[in-house]
Amino acid sequence: MSNEIISYLRRYSTVEHPLKGVDIANHFGTTGVKVRKAVNEARCSGVPICSSSFGYYYSEDKELIRKTVESMLGRIAAQQNAIAGLEQLLKKKEPVQ
Repeated sequence: MSNEIISYLRRYSTVEHPLKGVDIANHFGTTGVKVRKAVNEARCSGVPICSSSFGYYYSEDKELIRKTVESMLGRIAAQQNAIAGLEQLLKKKEPVQ
């Protein structure tokens, strides 16, 4: 299914017309989790699937790829901050209620 989703994005999405994960999932009769997994696998293989708050799109434009990378790095930083907060909570001697 990953190849089908990637082919679909290549054919039907652009930066001006990104496709929402839920719409891709509905088209293929699958879940958003499986769509995100397919996109992640494609990106790991070097397929230029970009994203914005409006959805996913295929683009070989280096600036659009760079923007996607910057967005992903921002989410990593936010996750790292959340992890640090939870780890601090675990270090406290009092039980969490």
